[in-house]
Amino acid sequence: MNNKGEGNTIGIFILFIVATLVIIVYFNPNILGNDNDEPVDIVYDSEITNEKFNWFKSQYEEIQSVEIQIDNIQDRLEDFKGRYETDLSAKEHLQRFEMMFQSQVIEYENLVDEYNKRSALEDKSLFQERLPKTITKRWSS
Repeated sequence: MNNKGEGNTIGIFILFIVATLVIIVYFNPNILGNDNDEPVDIVYDSEITNEKFNWFKSQYEEIQSVEIQIDNIQDRLEDFKGRYETDLSAKEHLQRFEMMFQSQVIEYENLVDEYNKRSALEDKSLFQERLPKTITKRWSS
């Protein structure tokens, strides 16, 4: 009788171990080396893609804003040059406008350079015709 009792105990113990292993493998398939974690990768890749797109979108909007500022300063400069070329105080004012223009152009160049540098490293599908892959500079210092 002792042999049968020990056999039953060992059988139940083995059954318990097998059931535990089945549960562990079922709920964590990576234990056996399966690479079934695609949904996690997809979410992670989606978040990264979204962050990248948002960076390019905000950078592009900033570039457009600086372009408008440069256009406005350039228009004011042309208007100012036409009216006040002989007035000395106006020349000082003109120099300030020219400095503003140059600083905006430098900021613009930096933004465009960074945008183009980062976009060269990205997959074209990130842009999907909503944003330009590269930006051609309109001004240079």
